[in-house]
Amino acid sequence: MPVSSTRNRSAKQLGAALSGTASAALTKNLGKASATDNMLNPKMLFQVPTADVLPAAHIGVGISGQEGMQAVLASDYSFAQFRYLQRLLLVHGRWSYFRMCNFLYYFFYKNFAFTLVHFWYGFFCGFSAQTVYDQWFITLFNIVYTSLPVLAMGLFDQDVNDQNSLRYPSLYKPGQQNLLFNKCQFFLCTVQGVCTSFLLFFIPYGAFSVMVKEDGSHLSDQQAFAVTIATSLVIVVSVQIGLDKHYWTAVNHLLTWGSLTVYFAILFAMQSDGIFGVFPRNFPFIGTARNCLSEKSVWLVILLTTVVCVVPGLVVRFLRADLFPTLTDKQHSGPACGVPKKELMQEADVRLRKDLRRLH
Repeated sequence: MPVSSTRNRSAKQLGAALSGTASAALTKNLGKASATDNMLNPKMLFQVPTADVLPAAHIGVGISGQEGMQAVLASDYSFAQFRYLQRLLLVHGRWSYFRMCNFLYYFFYKNFAFTLVHFWYGFFCGFSAQTVYDQWFITLFNIVYTSLPVLAMGLFDQDVNDQNSLRYPSLYKPGQQNLLFNKCQFFLCTVQGVCTSFLLFFIPYGAFSVMVKEDGSHLSDQQAFAVTIATSLVIVVSVQIGLDKHYWTAVNHLLTWGSLTVYFAILFAMQSDGIFGVFPRNFPFIGTARNCLSEKSVWLVILLTTVVCVVPGLVVRFLRADLFPTLTDKQHSGPACGVPKKELMQEADVRLRKDLRRLH
């Protein structure tokens, strides 16, 4: 089969993933492939025979063939047949955008929740720059306790499998329209982080003001208060990332719940009598974890804080999926609602199909 006819057929298959203008430019210029005609958009450049403008694109894709290897050597991704571009865009490109947006949203959320607790604590310590957490917790929070779960989400998460990503090209449109992470999404994650930090501080604060141990003594020292807030924070952000993930693997389970286990192991180790005897100046929270977390009332406070922080987000997510469903929500809930997926996605695909018919 001639090379030109093969490329034209591949361009038709790919057209559903691109906007009308991009599809027209791609279909018309497969034979010409000049430097100016292949500049489809500022995000990605498809350069077949030359590599003059590949460095100007955010992502350069080169196709190796009879035209030579110049474009391949200057590109970020390369393959031998033009039809592979469809899977690169609709599957791997979409997954990459989806993972990066969720990664950024969760990363900002957990750091707002972690940092702004000090802001609320400042009203009760005279803004003396005293930290509410143990110094070692501040050091290890982003490095050990919460780094691996968000990394696993950024590497393995996917909301739709590869078959449905190819079957419904309209799922690619949220990335073109920058819907998954923008100024509005950043504002929402900021609000969620501020509210979480507020609840993380004031729920234990209110509980500790009236709480006593089982022997009748008070449990209102600053170190026990710090351990309670830190434990609540780690559990809340771990549960939150578990709810945010769409695709679970053995690696996700290991890194998510393993990080939570590592937190408790390090907490009891650094606040033990043995390490205090070796480094008395560096580990002042001697026995705090053992004395604090052995109280049932403390675990009730942690449970209450976790539930209050997580449940509102679940309610908002449920209402949004029910009242304002996205294309992914429709693809997931179509069979459950008794509506075929093809009919459910037809409205979203009609504009793309019109663009294809207009080209021919």
